[in-house]
Amino acid sequence: MIPPYMPMPAGALQLNNGNDIPQGTILLVSNCSGGDFFSNTATQTLTNGTVTHNTGVDTGTMVQNDTKNFSQTYEGDAVISSPYTKTYFLGVNGSGGTSLYRYGNENDQMLELVPNITDLQFVYGEDTSNDLAANVFRDAATVADMDDVMAIQVTINVESPNGSNTLAREYKSTATIRNRLL
Repeated sequence: MIPPYMPMPAGALQLNNGNDIPQGTILLVSNCSGGDFFSNTATQTLTNGTVTHNTGVDTGTMVQNDTKNFSQTYEGDAVISSPYTKTYFLGVNGSGGTSLYRYGNENDQMLELVPNITDLQFVYGEDTSNDLAANVFRDAATVADMDDVMAIQVTINVESPNGSNTLAREYKSTATIRNRLL
């Protein structure tokens, strides 16, 4: 973001010229203290450096904002990004084995990332004792409250290609969720 910064939580967000963000684009403005999702309600089709967050704007093609105010005012340390979704899954590949695939937004192609992946698991580290630490890891269906999830753990199992001696390896990694541990 560039000056002038927001004078109050309902102000416009100024970006460098040439950042044409279409009206109706879902955005995330965030800093180290938190963030807000919103729909760009700028009156012009391309914003050319200014995005706005208002209620009551209905073009029939965009998500309407519930409130005019953000949770805070944002200044030069804030970042504006456009969220996206990528889905990772296991599927049968062309040689009859399993591979890790990725599929993104509606215009994306399904992409084979890694062959010979035999298992992919995600579990969520939930803070059940209010000490800002993940003390129980569960699958998504058994998490009591996703707001209490502090970390996500992924486990990937890999096998060597078909041969006389099959080798298998498990890889596990845990990542904390930004701003949940502050």
